[in-house]
Amino acid sequence: MPRGPRLDAPSCLHHVMLRGIERRRIFYDDRDRRDLLERLSRILPEAGMPCFAWTLMPNHVHLVLRTGAIPLARVMARVNTGYALAFNLRHARVGHLFQGRYKSILVEQEAQLLALVRYVHLNPLRAGLVDSLEALGGHRWTGHATLLGRGEASFQDAQAILERFGRTRAEARRRLLEWMQAEIDPEVDAPERALAPEAEWCGAPGARREGAAPTERSPQPGRARARTAPSVEPERNLPALIARVCAERDVPEGELLGGARTRVVADARAEIVYRACVELGLPGVAVARALGLSKAGVSQARARGRALLASEREGACRRQLNF
Repeated sequence: MPRGPRLDAPSCLHHVMLRGIERRRIFYDDRDRRDLLERLSRILPEAGMPCFAWTLMPNHVHLVLRTGAIPLARVMARVNTGYALAFNLRHARVGHLFQGRYKSILVEQEAQLLALVRYVHLNPLRAGLVDSLEALGGHRWTGHATLLGRGEASFQDAQAILERFGRTRAEARRRLLEWMQAEIDPEVDAPERALAPEAEWCGAPGARREGAAPTERSPQPGRARARTAPSVEPERNLPALIARVCAERDVPEGELLGGARTRVVADARAEIVYRACVELGLPGVAVARALGLSKAGVSQARARGRALLASEREGACRRQLNF
């Protein structure tokens, strides 16, 4: 069947993914990686297209871009075609390098942007390319190092992300690291102060991934949907979080708060605890009181929620990249 049309408009935020054909490597060495970064450094500024996050993995690439006047498809054609031709010449190969056309998913809210930046930048750590968050800070092939001032990518708008974490760069980087650590370590609390109020980033409200069905979402943390970043008054969000998770997992709120121990109820409770503590920045005692849990119960549910969402995220990513 014919492919769906590309959805694009100026000022839209996109999560772009490229994958090697048959899941083969698209980078053999650092020369290949530098080649792609040099192309991005030249082409994206020319197109007025800032990048907020990026990661080069052995057989795929993640980019978080905001479109300008030049359509995303035209920009990606320049990047992909030029890199593929140069790659084939360097390595004496012929044929397609990438599997199909790039995949692009529209991101509809600023709150999703922060969760997506974290998801993209944690890829090398989750894949075992680095062994710690500290090592990730020095990893040259992801934008996390640029955010920390340990790397340089001229096409990346690091300030746009840092200003959402603090008034000074030192404060912003400290709180960014805390937020990243809270994602990989359930014993670490997320920053208590709000990151930024929610705001629409996309100039085309309601837009979705190009060619996607209406229910599809970006493979961001958790499931196929994106998580929300902490908001200005997180306490007000806990009832809404409970209602949303229960609705999405088809669990009556009465069963959740009544101590039922079925797996689906336990999963819903674990997701709520994890999101409340890590994303909303609520203290464990407040979450325990709201859900009728003990301190130990909150700790166990938080660890379960972290593992559950990581598993669902990885499954969603595999499905999204299987194109």
